[in-house]
Amino acid sequence: MDPKSIFSDELSSKLKNLYGKKDKDLYSHLIEVGKNSEYIVDRIYISEQVTKLIDEKIIKEMIILHSYLHDLGKADKKFQQDKKQNPERKSDSPHPLFSLPLAYEIMNKKLNENFIINDNIKSLLLSIAILSIATHHSDYSNNLYSRFRDINPKYDGFSTYTESPFSLLQEAYEYVINLPNQTKWRYLYSIFNGVLRTSDWFASGDIPIERGFLKSSNEIQEYISSYINKNNWKLRDYQEYVKNNAFNSGYLFMPTGDGKTETALLSPTDQTNKIIYTLPTVTTVESMRHRFENYFGKENISYSHHLLFLSLFEEGQLDEKIYHEYNLNKIIVTTIDRILLSLMNCRHYPLLELSLNNSYLIVDEIHSYTPWTLSLILNALEYIKKYHNAKILVMSATLPDLIKEQLKSRINALPVLPEDKMEDRYSKKKRVNVIFRSNDYLIKKNDLEEYSSNYADEIKNLVVKNKKKVLIVLNTVDRAKAFYKLIKEVLEEKDTNVYLIHSRFTQEDKKKKMDLIEKIKKDGNPCILISTQVVEVSLDIDFDVLYTEIAPFDSLIQRFGRINRAGIKQNCDVFVFKTENSLPYDDSQIEIASKMLSDNTLNTEIEFLKTNNSYYEHLRNNYEKEFQKNPLEDFITKIPRTDFGESMIKTRDSSFITVPVIITGFENQNYNFIKKILNNWNQYNDKDKVIAKAEILKKVIELPLYSINQIKINDQDLEKLFGLTFVDADYTSEIGIITKKRGAIIL
Repeated sequence: MDPKSIFSDELSSKLKNLYGKKDKDLYSHLIEVGKNSEYIVDRIYISEQVTKLIDEKIIKEMIILHSYLHDLGKADKKFQQDKKQNPERKSDSPHPLFSLPLAYEIMNKKLNENFIINDNIKSLLLSIAILSIATHHSDYSNNLYSRFRDINPKYDGFSTYTESPFSLLQEAYEYVINLPNQTKWRYLYSIFNGVLRTSDWFASGDIPIERGFLKSSNEIQEYISSYINKNNWKLRDYQEYVKNNAFNSGYLFMPTGDGKTETALLSPTDQTNKIIYTLPTVTTVESMRHRFENYFGKENISYSHHLLFLSLFEEGQLDEKIYHEYNLNKIIVTTIDRILLSLMNCRHYPLLELSLNNSYLIVDEIHSYTPWTLSLILNALEYIKKYHNAKILVMSATLPDLIKEQLKSRINALPVLPEDKMEDRYSKKKRVNVIFRSNDYLIKKNDLEEYSSNYADEIKNLVVKNKKKVLIVLNTVDRAKAFYKLIKEVLEEKDTNVYLIHSRFTQEDKKKKMDLIEKIKKDGNPCILISTQVVEVSLDIDFDVLYTEIAPFDSLIQRFGRINRAGIKQNCDVFVFKTENSLPYDDSQIEIASKMLSDNTLNTEIEFLKTNNSYYEHLRNNYEKEFQKNPLEDFITKIPRTDFGESMIKTRDSSFITVPVIITGFENQNYNFIKKILNNWNQYNDKDKVIAKAEILKKVIELPLYSINQIKINDQDLEKLFGLTFVDADYTSEIGIITKKRGAIIL
């Protein structure tokens, strides 16, 4: 779009003499944002749900036009005076709001001159553009700019207007929300606003817009092939197949250790803007993003999760936070929750939603979600495919027919490898011998509520005499800690290394535990790792023997996958034991898994796969009940931001929802340390506040909501500043949280 067709010579001249951004006049900034928007608009997809009602060319012209006009409110005298006095200080003048009268005049004129459209379409486009300009810094809420209701800008005499900015905003909002088929218009607003914000943020950061988008259809393939060649590996036949056969929506199931991630990334990405790789947990995102940095270079990666601030602080990269938080780079690793929240109107959601447009979205470890969360994911995939034309791949080592059916019906997903080829990979693999000790416990409480085990000495001998690496998986943190104590009692310090990992460590200690996993991977020394479910998902670790409590069958397969991972050892033993109670699982899950183990001969991994499918069939009614729901409906029909924050609580339905807390620690050491920070908060400068915030977040533990009520300590300062609660408990970096309340159990 030619800027001369937008700005008259007189207006251009005036804008060149006004402040726009640091070291930039207003005209230059507007041109840069407009040009960025042209680059993006040339690459985006406008859904047929909208283009069958409004010509695509008109939509794209309006997106670009409103981007050129977004900051005209900076021509307000008050804004210019404020910036002249102190460029670093935020002006009291609401320049997005004050942009509306000038932008409206120009957009209205351009629509009348260039297009023949009916009044309803014209009003809709103008209203969405007005909403987008007004919210390019602040998400819409009912109180947005209400204190400026009766205040009008003063433009230094180069334009007149007939309506107040606030009235324009209110009229635009009322027009849009009273239209039928709200999902379409929320989507269109997200496209307008996502393009504008992205264009503005790249321009403001002096970052070339090309950095945020894949440059060619084979760029990712080249990165992966280069990495494979550098390590003197060769592509496997099924990887060659995926590399040479494109798909639009698909699913992929492969045995653990078969290079599922690399296989997915080898798929052609024609006309794809970004790669978005999603995982279930913070730990798996952190692990995968380091892996991706080796593949693609750190500068090309955005990653995000609910502890992003702490991760960036520790690496000295807080100044790059927005590029990670809002998916601005070309390759993204994030939790599935961040994708779901972008469709649930979380903060700055149009930026996140735009990143989905013409993307390649990979949903890994689909098996790890409960029926309710899985229903939410499937609902989201339908929307993303329908409105954003994303290429979608869903992956798991254990993908039952139940989920395949949903993927086929909702997004027309097909197998990206012929199913017989995928099943052939399972048929050829026999890595473990499954021994089900259905009448025995791995660990059990006696009448005095003390834990004991008949297997501590047996495990000691495996490690000390046979030099094995042994993995022990318990279903609860409480039992994992107890087994760790029992093993430590039978082992002498010189015998071997024994480690404990679970989810109830502080954030700083979790990072150390992940470093420990890397150490175990790299050396071949015998050791014992005692863990909970945290080892099940996307952790590339390899042990010789497994002792595990009974769990849902798909979880057991994931645990088995940590043994003889590469399949180059002789078959390794995995021992499965019954458990005193089913928690944190349902009784039905454990009962069915026990029956599966008792009734089936499990020699090869194809038998694991078929048995897992049978396990899901027993639970089909539970899943289908949730699949009938439409959990996104309340969100994708609304423009205003949802004010519940970006918490996993809203995307997970587990009975054991976790919330972040700070434990008081031995003799209240943590409590006293953090209270000192809180008491001095108002005396800190901005830099000190950042450091203090990081110190507090390092101490965060996520605890089940049910366990908090009786041990929480009310502290308004901690709640107000950080949304956190103190809990009265002890803690060590070796074993994690230690409850002071007798009989209390942390799952």
